[in-house]
Amino acid sequence: MNQPAYDVAVIGAGPGGAAAATYLSLAGLKTILLDKAEFPRDKTCGDGLSPRALAVLQDMGLLEKISQVGYTVAQVGLAAPNGDAFREPIPQLKNAPAYATIVPRLTLDNIILERAAAAGAEFRRATVKGIARENGHVLVQANGNGVRAKMAVIATGASTSLLEQTGILKVYPPPAVAARAYFEEMAPIAPAVQFYFEGVPLPGYGWIFPLGERSANVGAGVVRRPGEKNPLSPRTVMEQFMASRPLQPLLQNARQIGPIKGYPLRTDFPTAPTFGEQILLVGESAGLVNPITGEGIDYALESGQMAAAHLVEMFQAGDFSLVQHRRYDQKLRDHFQKLFLFSLRARQLCFNRPTLNWLARPSGPPTRLRRLVINIAMGNQETIDQFSWWQVVKLLLKQTKE
Repeated sequence: MNQPAYDVAVIGAGPGGAAAATYLSLAGLKTILLDKAEFPRDKTCGDGLSPRALAVLQDMGLLEKISQVGYTVAQVGLAAPNGDAFREPIPQLKNAPAYATIVPRLTLDNIILERAAAAGAEFRRATVKGIARENGHVLVQANGNGVRAKMAVIATGASTSLLEQTGILKVYPPPAVAARAYFEEMAPIAPAVQFYFEGVPLPGYGWIFPLGERSANVGAGVVRRPGEKNPLSPRTVMEQFMASRPLQPLLQNARQIGPIKGYPLRTDFPTAPTFGEQILLVGESAGLVNPITGEGIDYALESGQMAAAHLVEMFQAGDFSLVQHRRYDQKLRDHFQKLFLFSLRARQLCFNRPTLNWLARPSGPPTRLRRLVINIAMGNQETIDQFSWWQVVKLLLKQTKE
């Protein structure tokens, strides 16, 4: 047993893991994809695919299929705590569609997993209990049997048990929390991804992501503060949002499909570890969830693509040193760090009643400022690269004085 059975073992078959497995297999690396669930399986999420996510799915050859099964919208809306609201077109991102698509994870994740299998990745249902190192390889302990590989990718979402077992994550970050439910037979819904700041504690928001003209993924989330006493449960936050003034007319005669489901969100990428010895992390395992929107599918797909490209370089060079692991971390920092720091500061600045009410006021800020806020929320890297943080603060302060 001097040689591993696989080049790469990917743990977690959600979007990030399946994307990584797809690109690794297309590059000719022998890849196994492990997940504890049998697919198709549901995953609690907002189900929104941003333009950034769609760009990677397009590169994977899946955009047409996603468009056939999803509901596409071209606008994003914001409703302030006082009830004022506005809608703007979803911004055009470089090399990405100018729209969003909502696809339930039950469907989406299975489509991406099938793409990985078609590319040549082996899928195995297995519960991974740990990862050990053995003779320069990794031994993934799954269902009592070891899967030997040269490298491993962890893509297990918000679950941190494996990260703790490997010693990669030593301090558990306080997560944001959210909950969602599906509804049908709602009152007619605007064809837009809608964010609501009424009926939810700040900093937090509620959402309606339409799956059709009268059906939607409805949810709410809130940021937990360190040391917060008696925090609201995700279910309580969701129930308060459902009972709020803007939701009542939409849900009055609606039919709820399935239970309310809560889930944590890790948005700690700026300080999160991204690798261990012979292990790379992707997606939410590396804290890659947008601090403003709670969106994580796009960053999972992008980091999965980036991890695969970096692993291909490592195998081509035959270099699996710590230096190469740090280079992967630097690539992620170069790609995501400014966006996440920018978004964290924007959340601190904007997620309060006065600012949100002013942004949505009919006689309030000019369209260009609203579009700037939407661009930041949608993770438009070009917009963020054009502005320093202090330029945005000065622009907001200037407009509030006018």
